[in-house]
Amino acid sequence: MIKIEKMRFHIPKHKQRAHTRRKKRRQKYREFMKALVSGLRKKEESKELRYCREEDRKKVLRRKGVRRRVKQKTIEKSKLKKAGWRKEWTKEIERQNGKSNLINGKTKERQENHQREKDQKGDSKVPMHQKFNIYINSERCINSIAKRQQLAKHWDAEKIDIAMMGETQKNTGGMEQGPIWANQYLVFCSTGIHPKLRDDQEKKRQKKWDRQSKPRKRKNRKKAAPIAKAMPANARRAAIINRLEKEEQAKIEAEERAKAKGKGKGKGPSRKDKDYEHAGVAIGIKKKWKKYITEVNEVSGRIITLTIGARGGEITFISVYAPPADHKVEEKHKFYDDLTKTIQEARGMVYIGGDFNARLYERLEH
Repeated sequence: MIKIEKMRFHIPKHKQRAHTRRKKRRQKYREFMKALVSGLRKKEESKELRYCREEDRKKVLRRKGVRRRVKQKTIEKSKLKKAGWRKEWTKEIERQNGKSNLINGKTKERQENHQREKDQKGDSKVPMHQKFNIYINSERCINSIAKRQQLAKHWDAEKIDIAMMGETQKNTGGMEQGPIWANQYLVFCSTGIHPKLRDDQEKKRQKKWDRQSKPRKRKNRKKAAPIAKAMPANARRAAIINRLEKEEQAKIEAEERAKAKGKGKGKGPSRKDKDYEHAGVAIGIKKKWKKYITEVNEVSGRIITLTIGARGGEITFISVYAPPADHKVEEKHKFYDDLTKTIQEARGMVYIGGDFNARLYERLEH
């Protein structure tokens, strides 16, 4: 019978355990990278085999020149792709380690980080007791870029947060931003002109402008014969490229000017044209409040609404421009019907601003 006096167990220390973990991880990393490099090498080999389809595959790949080229290209491309492969490796490790902690396709750590970032950024709602400086005015035509830039500078100097404008006479709707509004404001415009009607009228004006701008031909005038000059081939090529670049640049500049103006070549719409906007409304808001915007509604050429989210509930701003006294009664009734409907559909607190074109002589009892 054998007696065991002492039994010793080898318990590895913390450093040894960490060393074995690192060793295994290095081994996995090498295997992962080796698999990616072998995939890259196979792609390069298939490219080399394209030109030698009739020959035997093995014989072609044994050639020294082919092997050298494949090796060189594989090394070059693997160096370029190494950073991307390392990112893939980290993702793979995260996926392997976080298998048991997956919640809705995300690990617990990722969810916690996402929540932390969200808390740091804050809600997409205006804080309580926030003051807004509101500007209400009838601007009378904001089609020129200079007028818009001037307005934006004035608002910035006066620290205006929200601007409600009437009688803009702008026949294009949608959002505008950038240097036109001094890179400080987002402006939402509303118009009653249909885009198709506006495009048709612009094409007509453009044709008319082209006919007028063409130079008139003078009769019985002989042109001098051009003197042919021999140019070297390189100089001719450079001249052609330069001319094409200038034409392309001119086209781009013309498109940008047309976008900024909202019209084509020549003069804009006159009062007699069908696409001339006699009314038009707009709401401008400072860029820092952009993330709080929840809805913008272009109701008509006389009503536009902007809704922002707030802690105490949503706030809706309605900018209006009512028909003047010389307009038809039916048009006035339609405007007030649309306004009533808009107020009923508005969410949260409602602020209405604009030009109502009205005078109150006495209060009538209804």
